[in-house]
Amino acid sequence: MTMKTLLVPLLVWLVILAHPPSVNAAMCAGCKGKIFIMSIGACGTCQAMTSSGAFKLCPKCSDKLVQCEACQRSLKAKTDAPPGMEIKPVPATDQVHRPNTKAYPVHWGAVPRIQTKDLRPLPDGYGMGSSTLAGWIQKNLDEDAKTPHTAKDQQAKDTANAEKIRQVEKKIADMEDLAMRARFTAEGLKKHEEELTALREQLKILKGEPRPGTK
Repeated sequence: MTMKTLLVPLLVWLVILAHPPSVNAAMCAGCKGKIFIMSIGACGTCQAMTSSGAFKLCPKCSDKLVQCEACQRSLKAKTDAPPGMEIKPVPATDQVHRPNTKAYPVHWGAVPRIQTKDLRPLPDGYGMGSSTLAGWIQKNLDEDAKTPHTAKDQQAKDTANAEKIRQVEKKIADMEDLAMRARFTAEGLKKHEEELTALREQLKILKGEPRPGTK
């Protein structure tokens, strides 16, 4: 190999070092103003060739991960804060309304069927709901507060009644399942349906639902 052959590549690299070309890559706001020398590097994810030896990701992994090729900072919208400004995460309570997971006492009766379409915090930790629902809850809370002992006794009755409702609902479900699987005689099917009808009526009474012919 002659001296001339060795000098040509050396001169090329000297020119590159003296005038480093900019690298066309997917970069975050912080890396876009920097100059990176074009050289061979390895991707930290897949070990493929990168656009610069200083880069941590190859173009393919950068596109897949939506991250800056140079520093791996996220390139997703609104994740890069302007210099000197910090983006604070929105509290979870402001992002999602907490659902109502607290059951209403049975003695309060049925929830209002017609309600306003607004959304607001409900009294006594009942989650979120309409102004109509909030007023209904508060009215019942005020009534219970007037007779605390009665309300406490009623709560015990409600608990017992809720257990009875659960048992009757389970029995109805079991009997309905049996009706679909079993082969009844005409007489047996009639008896089964009569028992189911009686249980459904009992469930309506336990839930305080109006029966046909009553106001």
